Amino acid sequence: MNKKQQVNTRVSAPDQQNAAPIVLVGTYRKGQLEKWPGYYNYPISDGDGINLNDCTQVRQIWLFHGKTEMKSFAAEFLGTKTREELKSEYGYPGSGKAHGNRYLLYRLGYPVKADANPAKVIVRLADFSSSPNVLHKMKEGADASGNIGQEWLKLLPDMLLSLKPEKLFVCESGIQLDFVAALLKTRAKRIHRPTGPTFIDLFAGCGGLSLGLERAGFTPLLVNELNSDAMETYLLNRRDEFPWLCDNNVSNVKDLVLNEALLERFRSSIQRDFGIDIFNGELDLICGGPPCQGYSGLGIRRSYSVEKKQLPSNYLYQDMAFLVNKIRPKIFLFENVRGLLAARWTYDGVKGEIFEDVLRTFRNIGAYHVRFKLVHAKDYGVPQNRPRVLIVGLRKDLFPEPPGNGDAVECGFLPRPVGGYPSIEALLGDLMDPHYRRGEKTETYLCAPQNEVQRRLRTRRDGSVFAAGDKVSEMDYSNHSDFIVEKFTEMIRNGGIIPERFKTKKFAQKVLPRTWGKDGPTITACSAPDDYVHFAQPRSLTVREWARLQMFPDWYVFAGKRTTGGIRRAGNPREGIFERELPKYTQIGNAVPVELAYNVGKHFAHLLAEVNTNAESRKHVS
Repeated sequence: MNKKQQVNTRVSAPDQQNAAPIVLVGTYRKGQLEKWPGYYNYPISDGDGINLNDCTQVRQIWLFHGKTEMKSFAAEFLGTKTREELKSEYGYPGSGKAHGNRYLLYRLGYPVKADANPAKVIVRLADFSSSPNVLHKMKEGADASGNIGQEWLKLLPDMLLSLKPEKLFVCESGIQLDFVAALLKTRAKRIHRPTGPTFIDLFAGCGGLSLGLERAGFTPLLVNELNSDAMETYLLNRRDEFPWLCDNNVSNVKDLVLNEALLERFRSSIQRDFGIDIFNGELDLICGGPPCQGYSGLGIRRSYSVEKKQLPSNYLYQDMAFLVNKIRPKIFLFENVRGLLAARWTYDGVKGEIFEDVLRTFRNIGAYHVRFKLVHAKDYGVPQNRPRVLIVGLRKDLFPEPPGNGDAVECGFLPRPVGGYPSIEALLGDLMDPHYRRGEKTETYLCAPQNEVQRRLRTRRDGSVFAAGDKVSEMDYSNHSDFIVEKFTEMIRNGGIIPERFKTKKFAQKVLPRTWGKDGPTITACSAPDDYVHFAQPRSLTVREWARLQMFPDWYVFAGKRTTGGIRRAGNPREGIFERELPKYTQIGNAVPVELAYNVGKHFAHLLAEVNTNAESRKHVS
């Protein structure tokens, strides 16, 4: 570390009863993170006043370089180390005169997009640094409730501001500028008892199912998702409303199944923070959709002749069933693609044998009435046909036995169709830029919402609506070749028919119709952006338009690459390559449509409300 980083810092101790995850803000030299990847150390001296209990609460580290670069990382505190320990145990390549006799060592997790302007923050803080009492002024800037005053709010970059800092842990006035502001205490642990039902989302992807449930009044307590980009998308969109998920998340579902200590830690944390014992049947819902590539038609084409029984992801339903059996939520929801109904373990196996095994596994838990249904998203307000298999379990000690062995809708386990899907032009019309250019992007809304569905998707979380001139995200256009543009132009002109000279062996794209026929939506958005052509312009859809097909609101952001292809997206099971990249289009294509999830969530909330009402009635009678 350079001299500017060697800051003698005194941090006031927090109220230990209200300890909260903390953000550490610092600087780094060019190449420092690349030279020693995965770690960050901060020098301290005896007498600095650093409280190690504070250090364990650091959950993010924001690092600045100069006036242009800024990175943010998830952080795990590894303890205090001497320089010799850093070199011998961790291979630290540092050199130069040591500052102090110890270092705080952090392991850095996945980088978080940092869209703030470090130059603005550093320069404006420099104005205050001329005052010997600058940090005392910081402290005085906090009002009686612990909130930072308006003048200080102006100094904080947007993403730091989104953490809603309540209180500054104040360093002594000798702090140097390059260690920007010390530690920020956040509201990330301002826990309250949820007023509505609660759930755990397994195999959550980018959060379509969760978002629909949240709209229906559910509160997420714990999330599982293996892919780092999808997990980052999930967390980025919930850090304000459900900040505890930054701690209550796990990438590999196997860790919940095989590591009893980890599951117990989550149980204790949830019981302490929310007053809910998930081991005592108090959780309302576990939901999940294990990866479906092994069951879907597209996944079958990309399975490289590998038997289904050889794909590890095809057995993840067993892990979900294990956790349902362990936690005993009041309701569970399993969702997957239609191909599951016909899938076989081997080429000469029996059609539908995988689905029978899945259904049998959940029924063998014994504590649930279990029903299933193949539903179509268009029946629940989604502009897609998109069939999904939904298996629902209602706990027997709470819900009466449904009559007969009918499907989940007829038995009342799932809602009846509500309709209400928009046309493509009604859905996307306000995003169309008549002056778009290949390889460029549209940065602002060009008009006000033109109908109710557009208004709803342009409504921010605070209830305000994106207006004409406001920034719009994810409207980057593919840089199609002249040949592709000509092909798409002819397709639009000819009602979707591809002229002979443009035909290829690859499956053909389809032009999205402006309006649906008598049977309603016929499309299913999957993972490739070039599956469909815009209804009026010779191009594929943008990420934002793709997200609207799944009914994601425009405030929802997506992490990761825009798109990718080949083995990076499909993997190669034959060669043991099961890991897949999840670019933005794929994350969206894999998601449960938000409107479908919302309607299912409303129905579940109604079922749970009836259970609670009946329980109260029985208590009063007894």
